[in-house]
Amino acid sequence: WIESSGITYFPTDSSELFDLFNPHFDFEKVENFIFENIDTSEVNRMEKLFYGFKNIRELDLSLFSTEKVCSMYEMFYGCSNLRKLNLNHFDTSLVEDFSAMFGACSRLEKIEISNWDTGNAKQIYWMFSSCEKLKELNIGNFKTPKIECMFEMFQACYSLKKIDMRNFTFDHITLGDRDNDRVFIEMREDAIIDVKSEKERRAILNLSERNRPKEWNEKNVRIGVKNQESEN
Repeated sequence: WIESSGITYFPTDSSELFDLFNPHFDFEKVENFIFENIDTSEVNRMEKLFYGFKNIRELDLSLFSTEKVCSMYEMFYGCSNLRKLNLNHFDTSLVEDFSAMFGACSRLEKIEISNWDTGNAKQIYWMFSSCEKLKELNIGNFKTPKIECMFEMFQACYSLKKIDMRNFTFDHITLGDRDNDRVFIEMREDAIIDVKSEKERRAILNLSERNRPKEWNEKNVRIGVKNQESEN
């Protein structure tokens, strides 16, 4: 990165930035980052930016400008002690790759990304895989016209009780094929998925047991439900 007039400017490609900047420092021991006087407005790649920061507990990225970013691949992957994450003001309108972004964030209970623009997203595989403590996920505003791969997107989300997917469509993919296999595997038997229409409901319920809990039925996959508590 470059420092000028008291401002730290992140490079265009900030992938693995901290490891590359100081490869001899053990970032796994870092518990907190405080970002002040930074400029990320020219960054177009944030791949693995915080990858494997196993002891970090809190991240406030509200000062990050992400309007030019096209890849957030594995951005927080393996942050297994992360409990609080502030992604307010993230502009994701150009992001094509969200794959494994929150993968193995096993202590994270909440992710506020309901206002994200995913119109250009192509890769969302493993996006929340092994988020073992995540309880509820509102991605109801996610639009998926360009999605190519959702492989194991929610795999091993053992605590996830509800997912709002009311804007998801599967028109350009086939759930259960090689690139879109095991999307809901190892989820709760009583989980609730809110979807857009009967078409999306059938796409999920027609999946084999290798793709979803075998107990799921029409009570688990609901149509057009908004701001309603999960059914007993």
